[in-house]
Amino acid sequence: MAATVAEYDTAITSASLDTESRELLNSWDAISNHGNADPVAPSVRVALNGVELSDVSSKEHHLETKGGDAAAESDFAAAKTSVWWDIENCEVPKGCDPHGIVQNIRSVLLTRNYCGSLTINAYGDTNRIPSSVQHALSSTGVSLNHVPAGVKDGSDKKMLVDMMLWAMENQAPANIMLISADRDFSYLLHKLGMKRYNILLARPEKASAPLIVAAKTVWLWRSIVNRDLPNRPIDTGHRHHQSSSFYL
Repeated sequence: MAATVAEYDTAITSASLDTESRELLNSWDAISNHGNADPVAPSVRVALNGVELSDVSSKEHHLETKGGDAAAESDFAAAKTSVWWDIENCEVPKGCDPHGIVQNIRSVLLTRNYCGSLTINAYGDTNRIPSSVQHALSSTGVSLNHVPAGVKDGSDKKMLVDMMLWAMENQAPANIMLISADRDFSYLLHKLGMKRYNILLARPEKASAPLIVAAKTVWLWRSIVNRDLPNRPIDTGHRHHQSSSFYL
């Protein structure tokens, strides 16, 4: 069951990303338990009206998963993958073919053996995106969401709410790939990783350290754009998963 317009608007209104008030979700227990009931009841979505989210504790940071990495990879290989693209921070460079970039996103996932169904959601002010780029993205199946540039942190807020609603309706194992550099996503990614979602990140050269350590695998955005992928994974020591690797 899809969230109603009123519930969705309430969630967006409640979402605040700065340090003064980080209100996005009322209950992470709903995420923990949502596999017991499908779909999530509307009352759970109404609960997206905010309570303050405390920082992830050091204990949560260092929880270890049981079982081998191979088993986990097997679970995620056929699982669905949802890509969340902050097209303002990780734009389509001038002169680059948007079709090719989307194909490169698909290719890097296949290279890591993520072969399940794929959805790509992009967020930004479409008034600032050339119509040719918009048409190209749409033709490749990318869902382009318009967020006016005048709304403070508008794209981040909308992405956070949409990611959370998606997670509430799509239980783990599943792959979540974020294309962004913004630290505002780090808390959510940490929590999703603890709840057995496989977190992937594509980032520009400069990105928030908390955001980077929240992901299992990281690519540089330019390496995806140029399809210039290094061969050597680097162990991050991040322990939401049995092992983690960066592509730097």
